[in-house]
Amino acid sequence: MRATELHRAPLAARLAISGFVLVAIAGLSVCELLVNYSLHGLEHVELPGLESIRARYAYPRLKAAVLTDMGEYLDDPSEGELIARWCDEGGGRYGFYERVEPVLARRCAICHGNGATRGDVSLVTWAEVAPLSTVPGASVEELSSTTHTHLFAIGLLLLVLGGLFALTRFADWLKLALVALAYLSLAAEVGGWWLARLSEGWALLVLVAGLLLALSIATLGTLLLVDLWRLERRA
Repeated sequence: MRATELHRAPLAARLAISGFVLVAIAGLSVCELLVNYSLHGLEHVELPGLESIRARYAYPRLKAAVLTDMGEYLDDPSEGELIARWCDEGGGRYGFYERVEPVLARRCAICHGNGATRGDVSLVTWAEVAPLSTVPGASVEELSSTTHTHLFAIGLLLLVLGGLFALTRFADWLKLALVALAYLSLAAEVGGWWLARLSEGWALLVLVAGLLLALSIATLGTLLLVDLWRLERRA
């Protein structure tokens, strides 16, 4: 079997490869649901948008909470905007007890105050709230763990898919383009996570790179299946 004759592999091998591709795509779909849960909660199923990506990687935890899933516990969206503005202003002691603390005491203290610290978070005093209003995005420890897992898992998947796709009958330029796009998108997405901690404008890079990565993986898998089961033309 020559390098471009993957379609002539034994039936069992083609079935195994097809099964791997389908399981990988299904696994990525489940992963997308988990990402959706981390960004929106169980109540909303939607593709990640710029605002949700900013909330995950760029906004301080308090601002992200009141603008996303925790916002439903506030009396009015304006209260969330008020807290978000206070975070943007630096989360200082000035203005906290006059503007922010009354909202937190009325709407959040039942779970995050008066002895209740759900999620190990207390929102009673400025000293407790300040770290949640100034530190941008996910912590370095959390991002490091996510980066390690993402690069290893997706990188290994791309190695297998790209290696198999290189053995198909498609043109060499298409093979090179798709494999390069997948790896570059992976690097740009992960890089965007870290850059978004410095400036929320980098959230656009995370969104675009994530979409390109998903598209390239889906295309690699689909074309690989097509080549495996496409009948040869007889002269």
